[in-house]
Amino acid sequence: MVPAMLKKQKSLSVVNENLRSQLLAQDEIHQILNSKKLLEFYTGIQIRDAFNVLLDLCQEVVETHLEPASQLLLILMRLRLGLLFKGLAHRFKICYSPASLIFSDWMNILYAVGQTFVMWCTKKSIRRNLPAAFQNPTFKKGLID
Repeated sequence: MVPAMLKKQKSLSVVNENLRSQLLAQDEIHQILNSKKLLEFYTGIQIRDAFNVLLDLCQEVVETHLEPASQLLLILMRLRLGLLFKGLAHRFKICYSPASLIFSDWMNILYAVGQTFVMWCTKKSIRRNLPAAFQNPTFKKGLID
């Protein structure tokens, strides 16, 4: 009887510790989302309302135990800061594999949503509006960041 109770207590202690670490991760995520400075640092988005609009535009979300806002935060942190999946997984208290899956699926979602906002100019209009410094014919191709 006593060994069974000790085994059960140990099992419950592990579950308790896991839940505690998940709560701490959620608290950190909510701190980021509720602080203008932290939100801008981690995502590049200056206003929480803009984050919420982007979240609302992305109807489809990846099925994980992470809430959609946390998933979007994970994606934006990866894009803005270049964090590795292992680091993101640690911050969000998930495994490496779901972090990678969330990223690849959300990139498809953001691509579909973003197509309506991104305008691709024709080569003719780009050439017509090039600054004088770039009109030298030795420049064949360029990358504007």
